[in-house]
Amino acid sequence: MKSQASNTVLVIDDSPLICKMVCSAIEPLGYKVLTAVAGNEALKILTHHEDRIDVVISDVIMPVIGGVELMGIIHEKDPDMPVILMTAYSNMDIVLTAIKKRAFDLILKPLDYSLLQQAVEKAIKHRNLLFLEKNYLETLKQTVKEKTSELQNKMAELEETKAVQTAEHEKLKKVFSKVEEIKLEWERTMDCVGDMVLLVNEDGKIRRCNKALQIFTGKPYSSILDTDWQELFRAHSLLTTSTAFISGSELHHEPSGSWFIFTTYPFTYGNETANQGTVITLHDTTELKKTMDALGKAYKDLQATQAQVLQHEKMASIGQLAAGVAHEINNPIGYVSSNLNTLNKYLERLARFITSQTEFIEHTTQPDVQKELTELRQSLKIDHIINDIGTLINESLDGAIRVGKIVQDLNTFSRIDKGESCIVDVKESIESAINIVWNELKYKVTIHRDYEDIPPIKCYPQQLNQVFINLLVNAGHAIEGKGHFTITTRAYKSSVYISFADTGRGIAPEHMSRIFEPFFTTKEVGKGTGLGLSISYDIIKKHQGEITVDSTVGKGTTFTIRLPLGENI
Repeated sequence: MKSQASNTVLVIDDSPLICKMVCSAIEPLGYKVLTAVAGNEALKILTHHEDRIDVVISDVIMPVIGGVELMGIIHEKDPDMPVILMTAYSNMDIVLTAIKKRAFDLILKPLDYSLLQQAVEKAIKHRNLLFLEKNYLETLKQTVKEKTSELQNKMAELEETKAVQTAEHEKLKKVFSKVEEIKLEWERTMDCVGDMVLLVNEDGKIRRCNKALQIFTGKPYSSILDTDWQELFRAHSLLTTSTAFISGSELHHEPSGSWFIFTTYPFTYGNETANQGTVITLHDTTELKKTMDALGKAYKDLQATQAQVLQHEKMASIGQLAAGVAHEINNPIGYVSSNLNTLNKYLERLARFITSQTEFIEHTTQPDVQKELTELRQSLKIDHIINDIGTLINESLDGAIRVGKIVQDLNTFSRIDKGESCIVDVKESIESAINIVWNELKYKVTIHRDYEDIPPIKCYPQQLNQVFINLLVNAGHAIEGKGHFTITTRAYKSSVYISFADTGRGIAPEHMSRIFEPFFTTKEVGKGTGLGLSISYDIIKKHQGEITVDSTVGKGTTFTIRLPLGENI
């Protein structure tokens, strides 16, 4: 076995600082450390370095050649090389890929140097044990070969002298004693390994196992031998009748809550055509899984917090903008409405005056003058102008009223909730939301209203309006060309039901389970944040209600909101 001073570790990271920090952690252990800042440089060192490289530590994310790809190249040349991967990402796909690619260990950044040191020492021990095994097997083969040759030669001389026979017999005893010593040493070596290791024959019977399996099952070595390994695993809650024995899969031990990576390796002993077996290992990944679960929960909490912050900022900005726009429009619209009403009164007076003037002229002027005035009146279309001015004034007044309604809706939308709810007519809230987004919908969507008389509900009106606006805008985006949008309100027992049905492109089945997740969107970059439906879901939950979705690709989507009646909000 090599001494610690002769073991060499290769560290690969595109950050020289990380390489230096890893070196500082490993060199005090007495190992020689080499560094590389790229995968190509590392492959050159592995190929041309005069000393044997015992362990490779590589970052996962690197330019040109990533850590997992580099590990695959290394294992093609040296399948026994232990590769420890470092990554700052908590994506479970990275972990599973690393495990399937036979990574010896996975260390998360920022690095815990004590864990890194333990992983390196374990990898060095593993590497040395593999070399020891190969050396012992080669020594055993060579020794047996030599002693067999000597025995054959001595058998020919056996008849010549008994003394020679006795001497050779003693030598042979020493050889077998050495073999037994090597075998015992190897068994004790495997007992030092923390992973459970067992060798099974082609019939699934256990031929060998290490001490870790004995400790886990609580059975002595003698009672484990010749036991069917699947029956043994099932008896100790590691497998069920439906478990698929796929190398690289996870096994869960419910009594202890432990998780293991199940791995198999082909093994041949004796006659290669008749004696085929399998080496099975169980690597404990419980702590790693707990860490990944904790990181996943923290990530979800961070997403939820970020969504709330963005929601508060967005609503505050929109509220201020809507209030400002409403205020700026309200004053000039008031002037326009007042002036139009006054202008209408003036028109009535002018029309009455012109009529009276015309009658006076007809009675006081000469016929030729009357004819000239009549022709001028006709050419200037005075009668048409008088009649059309009234129509134009009425249309302008109607437009001013509509603008006033939009201003009123903007004022309603811009109200800032102060943690207090109020009684609201749901249909009025829906119509207010439609007015807010109508400019975006009017050219492509025909809205159908199927309103039943429903009682007012207690709610947070601004938040409820935001839900309606989100659903209206999403429907507009989902409809390509022109389509229809049906809004239905119903009251049943102690709840109000509001459905929004569009004839858009629908939602793909694989996306249905994720549409309410924060930041999930199928829209192009820059056209959606993935927060609209998530925020709507949270708002409806805050109202002690629920929102459901039913969608068919190519036919459309229906969102249904249930809100409770009563004073519980």
